[in-house]
Amino acid sequence: MLHKSGHFMGKITYAWVYLSRARICDRLTYLSDSTRWSLWWEAITYVEQAILLGEQGPNTWALLSQFHRSLNNEANALHIHCMLLDTEPEDLDILGEQAAILAKIGEFAEAEKAIDNYLDKTQDYSQNYFGEYVKAYILLYENHYEEALNYLNSVLEENSGDIGTRDLRASCYLLLDSPSQAVEDYLHIWNNYSPDDSKQAHFYATAAYNIGEIGKAINIVQERLDDPSWEAGKASSSLGLYYLAQRELEKGEDLLRRGIEQMTNKRQLDDISRDFVQIKKRSLSWSSIDQSRLQDGLNRLKKDIEMQRDKIKRPPTPEDELKQVIKKYPQDSDMGSRAWIGAQAALARMYSKEKRWAEAAKTYQLLLQFFPEARIGLAQALDNLQSGQYDCFIEHEK
Repeated sequence: MLHKSGHFMGKITYAWVYLSRARICDRLTYLSDSTRWSLWWEAITYVEQAILLGEQGPNTWALLSQFHRSLNNEANALHIHCMLLDTEPEDLDILGEQAAILAKIGEFAEAEKAIDNYLDKTQDYSQNYFGEYVKAYILLYENHYEEALNYLNSVLEENSGDIGTRDLRASCYLLLDSPSQAVEDYLHIWNNYSPDDSKQAHFYATAAYNIGEIGKAINIVQERLDDPSWEAGKASSSLGLYYLAQRELEKGEDLLRRGIEQMTNKRQLDDISRDFVQIKKRSLSWSSIDQSRLQDGLNRLKKDIEMQRDKIKRPPTPEDELKQVIKKYPQDSDMGSRAWIGAQAALARMYSKEKRWAEAAKTYQLLLQFFPEARIGLAQALDNLQSGQYDCFIEHEK
């Protein structure tokens, strides 16, 4: 029975099934042969179904934000973050997710407030890898390298196999001008390299680059140039950096420029600037002519970085971000069906939230063939349409 609120009466108790499926999808991304990008979009669809069934607690929204963050849908993750600020500011899941998305886009001051609050509330936990890792990540970008190193050492003492933490510690050692210790961590990562481990491919490529296996680093990244789960611009900029290290300066500069033009946040641009410092150190053994050519190229790229900084001050709206996904990955494309469904479901919810009922109704009608809960959103939209709007909608659908 459909309640006038748009929920199936009594069905909210089934929402946990969809949230469980979403979490299973997330865990499946850790399998070496998984298609993590499609799995995260499938997870988003499951969460949207749970929301339609009435499950709208803070943990649900934090989970949805996490999946959008994993997919680099920064506008949507931030939109959810802002929506939750006034509702559940002390919830652990929300605090952790707020810190993660703010750190990802380079808003480190606000991210640090959230993670400090998170750490205060979890100080009695025997294992708090997530909180300590995020804190270290923020401290590194704030140039507090020694303090960041202390947190990273603490995490690795309890979880020595975490490649992401070891990669961050290696970066910290480089910034502390301790290259031999950085190489130890990079060798540890490289010794655990698995060609099938796509989720951590960028860590393996970075490790290979930093231990002198540049050709292998190039091969790893080239195999994933079309992987949509990588951050925009990450693959091109990484390849560009590797070609610079091989003194293929024109090719490297061109790839870096392409990567910079695709980047969406200032943290990514800060990463490139740090990489430039390291490549200059590498070039100290080069001929004076090659060093001069490298410097000229880096100067040009620095101008591109500043231009991109101005550009990202006008980021896409959450709606525009979702529409870009729908346009790029049509429903009938080889890899786009899950993304298309998930993006449409997110759009429909957004339209309903903004009381754009005609658009919500049309979008939920598109989704009826994919999941039954779309009927809930459609019924709510039609119920809220004024008679004139309803007649217009019916006429359009004919």
